Amino acid sequence: MSFETAPIALLITGIALLALVIGVAGTGIVRNVESISRKTGLGDSLSGALLIGIATSLSGTVLSVNAAWQSYTDLAISNALGGIVVQTFFLVIGDMLYRRSNIEHAAASIENMMQSGLLILLLGLVLMFSIAPEFTLFGISPGSPVLVMIYLIGLHVTRQTGQHPQWFARQTPLTQNESDRRVETSTPLASLLIRFLMLMSVLAVAGLLLTEMTVAVSTRTGLSQTILGVLVTATITSLPELVTTITAIRRGALSLAVGNIIGGNTFDVLFLSLSDVAYRDGSLFHAMSNVHYLIVVTAIVMSVLLLLGLIGRQKAGPGVIGIESVSVALIFAIFIALMAVMSA
Repeated sequence: MSFETAPIALLITGIALLALVIGVAGTGIVRNVESISRKTGLGDSLSGALLIGIATSLSGTVLSVNAAWQSYTDLAISNALGGIVVQTFFLVIGDMLYRRSNIEHAAASIENMMQSGLLILLLGLVLMFSIAPEFTLFGISPGSPVLVMIYLIGLHVTRQTGQHPQWFARQTPLTQNESDRRVETSTPLASLLIRFLMLMSVLAVAGLLLTEMTVAVSTRTGLSQTILGVLVTATITSLPELVTTITAIRRGALSLAVGNIIGGNTFDVLFLSLSDVAYRDGSLFHAMSNVHYLIVVTAIVMSVLLLLGLIGRQKAGPGVIGIESVSVALIFAIFIALMAVMSA
């Protein structure tokens, strides 16, 4: 499907409608995953990281892979990495909405901290493989399978640590306990999984259409794919994370809310591995520019601040949000300013 000759107004309208579809589908996933979490015993943190994180990232995955397949490397990389920055900022919004305390205090769990550490590790490996001498096997960088392997090992270690923790977050009156929440579990697991897969399909189709429309807008307006990737597609494909985070917070599923963002961010790094397979002109890691390095470093800094917030567990800071949320918001503002300067 080509949108190259479509009017700009129609393209913008189409992108807005896709944003709505992605947001609605993301909302439906939360209730579904809560029930799946209870039936399978995964727990809120790991369910948020694994099921919601992957499902709500699907539209972004499809977009980056499709863009890489068509050799739109700037769009593929910017969408993948930009989503991590945008989604981490979404936690600041979630912290503002949760008025009882700092959300990182209430949602502290060993699983969320392990996932944060895994995310920082994966982002560091992205930088390492992007500056190492270029080498490919069948057109694929060795960094791609390494990222996938580390991700899978990290999920296993996170689950094992959650089942046999050697560290415990001290319970306070403000700590959220997932066992205290009532979750509907009467729906058969098979029905829940079918509904889950249907919602994922909607997100995948939306991702395909969003790629074509964004490329058309870039071609027609002259806007760089990097800017569109970070500020438009990364934001739109991250809407499920925002919607599911807000929905989870309102339902009192705080560990699920935080785990959704961290897990989605961790899975987003794998966009690069999948996109590298789709990109046939060499290593996608070596198609990264200084702007892409800025995105990676920003994502690392924001992730470290989030991890420190989960460890420090400040009950309340400025405006009942944690100092880490204030810091993340400040870093995000600096990032946008630097993006504007570097892309000018």
